[in-house]
Amino acid sequence: MYVFVYGTLKSGCVNSNLLNDADFISSASTIDKYTMLDFGIFPGVVEGNTSKIYGEVYDVDFNTLVSIDEFEGVWFCRDEVRLDNNIIAYMYFLVQIPDAFDNKYEIVESGNWQC
Repeated sequence: MYVFVYGTLKSGCVNSNLLNDADFISSASTIDKYTMLDFGIFPGVVEGNTSKIYGEVYDVDFNTLVSIDEFEGVWFCRDEVRLDNNIIAYMYFLVQIPDAFDNKYEIVESGNWQC
């Protein structure tokens, strides 16, 4: 199954080791537009119409998917998105802003978060 990552799980970022057993497929962007929030140390994506989201696609096994679910915790929920390379992949959406970050974020107009 495919996972689309746009934050700290991307290659070269602090948590990319969670994808050590996954196969990198390609860089990609979402077909639909969303809104990306930057909390400084990590981003989150919510429903919106700001921009396409840019990231990387990985082919993951079930155990890796479970590990990512556990890593993302209660603040994120995965849902399927359509990508510009004709892949349908899971992307993690922010469903709750952690209290420590309430009102402490900026919108990433480009949809391309840099670690």
